[in-house]
Parts: sequence; C-alpha cells; structure tokens
Amino acid sequence: MFRTIVIIGLLQVLTILVQVVRAKVISVDLGPAGLGLVGLTDQLIILVGMVFALSLPTVAVRVMSRSYGRPDFARQYAAFLQAIVVASVIGCGALGIALLARPALFGPTVAAYSLEFGVALVNAPLFALGLFLPNVLAAGLRPVGAASLSFAIAAITTVAAGIGLLWGDILEIYVAQAIAIAVLIAWALIYFKRTLHLPVFDRNASLIAEIRARPDIIPTAVAFYASLVGTAFSLLVVRYVTAHSLGIETGGWLQAILSMVLAVGAVMVAMAARYLGPQLNRPSPIADKFATFDLFRRRQLMLLIAMSVPLVLFAKFALIVLFSSKFIVAAGWLPAFLVWQLVIIQTNVQMQLLFALDELWIVTVKSIAGCIVSTLLCVALIPHFGMNGAAAAMLAGAIVTFALGAQRLHRRGYVMTGSSILLVGYAVAALMIAPYLAQGEVLGSIPLRVVACLVLIGGLWPFLTPDEKVSIRRFGRQSAAPVG
Repeated sequence: MFRTIVIIGLLQVLTILVQVVRAKVISVDLGPAGLGLVGLTDQLIILVGMVFALSLPTVAVRVMSRSYGRPDFARQYAAFLQAIVVASVIGCGALGIALLARPALFGPTVAAYSLEFGVALVNAPLFALGLFLPNVLAAGLRPVGAASLSFAIAAITTVAAGIGLLWGDILEIYVAQAIAIAVLIAWALIYFKRTLHLPVFDRNASLIAEIRARPDIIPTAVAFYASLVGTAFSLLVVRYVTAHSLGIETGGWLQAILSMVLAVGAVMVAMAARYLGPQLNRPSPIADKFATFDLFRRRQLMLLIAMSVPLVLFAKFALIVLFSSKFIVAAGWLPAFLVWQLVIIQTNVQMQLLFALDELWIVTVKSIAGCIVSTLLCVALIPHFGMNGAAAAMLAGAIVTFALGAQRLHRRGYVMTGSSILLVGYAVAALMIAPYLAQGEVLGSIPLRVVACLVLIGGLWPFLTPDEKVSIRRFGRQSAAPVG
C-alpha cells in the first residue's frame, strides 16, 4: 500500500511538472500576452468539456467502483463512454458553429481570436475522455494506472505545445494537441478493450437504464456538476475579464500566478480525493468521521503552509525559472492568490465530508453561490482595482462557499476547534507577512529569506501534537546518525 501511495504521489508531481514545462515553453516563445491567451483558451476547453460532459467522468468513479468485479462493470463503462462522447461532441459542435458564425456574440476578446477558440473546442470532448478513462482505472482498483494515464495525457499535451510552436503559433498548438491526444485516447480505448475486456460500444448499455437502476446518480451528478462547472466558470471569468479590461499581457501575468497556486492546490486536492474521501465514505460513526476530518485538515494545512511560504519568499526567482523575467511584476499578487487557494483547499476537504454525510444538496447550493459571488465581483472589481480586485473577487466567492458548508456541518454537530481556527489565522498571517521579507533584488538578501522561511515554518511547532513532535525528533536523530 505504501509503495502504491508513493508511486501515485510521484506521478502527480511529474504531471504538475510537465504542465509547468508547457507553460514555460509558451511563455518564453510568446511572452505574457501569448501565455494569457493560451490560459484563457485552456480554461474555455476545461469549462466546455465539463459543461457538455455533464460531470459524468467524475460520477463514473462513484458508480463503477461499486460494481467492480461484476459483469455490469463493463456495461456501465460502455454506457458512460457512449453518453460522454455523444453529449460532448454534440454540445461542442453546436458551440463551435455558433462561435464561427457569430463570434461577436461572445465578446470582443473571443471575437478577435474566433478561429483559435473554434479550433480549440475540438479538444473539449478529448478533455472529457481524458478525465473519464483514468477514473475508470481508479474505479477498477488500478490507481497507479490511473495516475500514469493522467501523466501521459499531460506529457503529450506539453510535447504537442512544443511542436505547435515550431510549426506556427497558438492555432497550431491546439491542432497539434488535438491530434496527439486523439491518438493517445485511441490507444487507451484499444488497451481497455483487449486487456481489460471493456467494450467501446455495447448495444445493451444505456445511461438511462443505469439511472433507473441507481436513482442516486442524478443528485450525485448535480452536486459534482455544480462544483466542477462552478469552479471552472469562475476561473474562466477571472481570466476573461482580466484580459478584456486590463489587456492580454496582464492576463498572462494572471495565468502565471494561477499556474503556481493551482499547482499547489492540485497536490492538496489529490490528497483529499484519494486518501480522505475513501476513509470518510467507509461505514463508521459520525464522531469518527469528524475526528478523521479534523486530523487530515490540520496536517494538510500545515503542509500547505510549508509549501507556500518558500514560494512567496522566493516568488520573483520562481517566476523567472518557471516563466521568464517578463513575469516578475506579478510577484506582488502571489500572496493574495495563495490565501484564496488556501480557502479553496479547505473547502475541498470540507466537501469530502459533506459527500460522506450524503449532504449533496448543500454541495450544489454552496458551489453555485460561490460561483455567482466571484463572477459578479470579478466584473465589478477588476476594471477598477486590477489584479487586486481579481484576488478579492475570487477570495470572496471561496469564503461564501466555505461558510455555507461550515454552517451545514455545524448543524450536523461538527464544531471547528479553537486550535484549528488559530492555525488558519497563522497561515493567513504567514502568507501576508512573507512578502515584506522578500523585498529587494531577485538574488539579494537570500540568507534573510532563508531565515524567515525557517522561522515562519518553525512557527507551526506549537500546533503539532505531542506524538507528532516525538516522531519529528526521532526522524531528526535518525537522519543525523552516521551511516554504517
């Protein structure tokens, strides 16, 4: 089990790294403006793929995992596959026709690049399948295979971006990407059929029949749909409004910041989905679920602080390494967006508990409410307050989402401990104090920054339990012991 967890973790890190390499290649070749446009286009693909796939790639995990080892597993696979392909192709095709025929309907920014956006839509159904197929492997108790396929998709997307840039410009990126991912998915479908005996098409498979047999699929799908689409829509809005109001170059700076904070968030969200979720969904008393939830959230938050503080202290250096020197100006906005991501990650952990308690309706409501708040505030604040307004808008939406979930959990008997509240306060304070210690030249005052990093991370010591402190001391003694 430990070996499997380590391999999955390494593959998750590698997946993030190849995504960072893709952003690096694009930023060096096209600059902030090009990266901003690619970021906006990528988010459009994600949103459209989620909207027209009806959250079925994610719902499939919960449904198919319960039928693994039975004949209906293959039938459910075919039913979900056929529904995802039909729904996403029809939806994306209709949207693409509308975009190419009347680009002005989608605003001046989209209209100016209507051909690029139209071609990029071809990637949306492939994106939906790229989510679904790894989830099938996860439902079939092949977590390493699922992580490997996700890594392969990210890697081939990065290679396609490089080929596209050698071939031409942004348009060629998405042409190359569509061809490469289509080939990979075709190979995966053949592998599934020959090795796993999962048919691409089954005349007896029907998603409607599966819903009749499992009525809980609908509320589960709605909850996932609201959460996933709400998040994707908010990210599309903040990118679009920034590019439209402040310029494509500023949109590139925003894309750089989002790439960094979302990379941190991706690791944390994966931890919650793969480790906390299964534990909470096991039959157990509600008090045990609360205890598991508290322990995981506290440890995850401390890990988040340990990852984020160095990122803030060395923000300019990180932007140069990950992108280019043209992105240094974005360093000042990183702490605010990290605080937003902190709340988002806590909300995701909270959602795992709400799903385990079958509180599906509140997941739907809070996701929609948070999306509405962030969307309205993006439109209202970004034109007047720039990137500060973008961070404030996204943070406000995340706080609303978290507050609604916390209120519902309180009604179920959960009370957030005082030490947890203090830890959250310390996390926010550390992220907001760190920038003042990182002022100056990129390579200047490095010793001071290292000391500040150690002090701020060391401030987590009082929040550790006695057993955790003993374990850390023991590990330190073992590491310091001479070998042999």
